Parts: sequence; structure tokens; C-alpha cells
Amino acid sequence: MKGYRLLLTLLIFNPISATAANWLFTLEGGALYQTKSDVQIPPDTGTRFSLIDAIGKGPLPYWRMEGKYAINDRHRVRLLIAPFAVEQIGRLDKPVVYHGNTFSANTDTTYRYQFNSYRLSYAYRFFEDASWSWDAGFTAKIRDAEIALTQGNTRSSYPNIGFVPLLHLAAEKHITSDWNITMDLDAAWSPYGRAEDFGLFVHYRLNNTWQLGAGYRTVEGGADVDRVYNFAWFHYAGLRLLAQF
Repeated sequence: MKGYRLLLTLLIFNPISATAANWLFTLEGGALYQTKSDVQIPPDTGTRFSLIDAIGKGPLPYWRMEGKYAINDRHRVRLLIAPFAVEQIGRLDKPVVYHGNTFSANTDTTYRYQFNSYRLSYAYRFFEDASWSWDAGFTAKIRDAEIALTQGNTRSSYPNIGFVPLLHLAAEKHITSDWNITMDLDAAWSPYGRAEDFGLFVHYRLNNTWQLGAGYRTVEGGADVDRVYNFAWFHYAGLRLLAQF
């Protein structure tokens, strides 16, 4: 509650000029490739298998939407919505015990992988000059995930909804008045798992409102705990449309 009260106080008592660009909206989308997607549920009695072996590396479509609000010259908040779900038919190369059921090898199997991410971030601008700006803060992430296997009438699903605290870092480099490079990172580590979401993009300013961008993003992480073993690594080739008000 104290964190929300702080943000509310900053919004009320530290407004920036109405003529400044308070809001930045970003729509990002493109194709992703997976180079790792290992699953074992439960870790003690389940079979470890790779979703890549069953459904391939990709490409798979993705999109995410982000809104940033500059409270004042130093304080910023961000809301990110990043849904992702894929459902495909493939075949296991070995029998797999998954979440209480056994699935046969060389049999058509429907795979569903979902990893929706919803994040609220606070960032403090600790450095800014004519060329660079750097922000650091924290992110509150809600993870809405599911891995499901179906063969005929046999289906096992492991949904996982939880809260993940992350550190947040962002930077912008002004190359010219029209070109800039941005970096964003949400990350955390513990003995039981880790999470990293890193993006690097180049943008071109069309006018005072609109920008176009392109770049690379990588998302890696997972958990090794009593109930689940799951680690994945995704690589994104993305395009961006930005609007600043």
C-alpha cells in the first residue's frame, strides 16, 4: 500500500507541464523463435521433454503493448501487457509421464503453451544529458502460464498464476534528432529460478507524435522447484509503432 500511496502523491503534487510529452505508447510485434523449452512436471516422477522437439523452433507470432507515463522529470510508471499462447499438434519421440498421465511416443499430441505477462513498473531517472537517459526501478509482474498435453481423451494441464518481483532498467541513446536506440530490461534471480526480458531497438522519428522501430528481444528463465521444472529461451525479431503525447 505504501508504494501505491507514493505513486499517487507524485501524480498529484508533481505534475509536469501539460505541453510536455507525458505519455508514450508502444505497440510491438513480430516473430519469435525458441531455442530451449524443457518441461518436467512433477520433477521427481515426471519425464523431462522438450516442446521444441514436438512443435519445432518457430517462427511463432507475438505482440505486446506498453504505456509509459512521465510523472515528472525524474519519476515514471509503465504498464505492459505481453500475451503469448501457441497450440500445435506434434509427436513425442519417447513415452512421457506428465502431471499424472502417460503419453505415448509417435502419436499425434496437441500441445498448448501459454505465458501471459502483465507488468506494472516504477522507474527513477537517475541520469540524463543531451545524449543519454537512464532509468532504474522495479517491476511487479503477474504470470499467467499453462502447459497442456492432449492425446485422444487423455489430457494433462498445469496452469500457473503467480506474482514475480523484478528489477527494471531502461536507457535511451539519442543518435540524432530523428534517430535513437533504446534498451529495456526486467530481470530477477534466485536459487530456485530466474527471469530475464531484454530488448534493444532502433527508432526513427516521423514527427512529434509517431516513431517507427525495429530490433531484437530475448526472454529467458524458468523455475526448478518441488512442483515444476520448466526452463525456456525465446528470441524475438520485432517491429514497433510508438506514439508520444
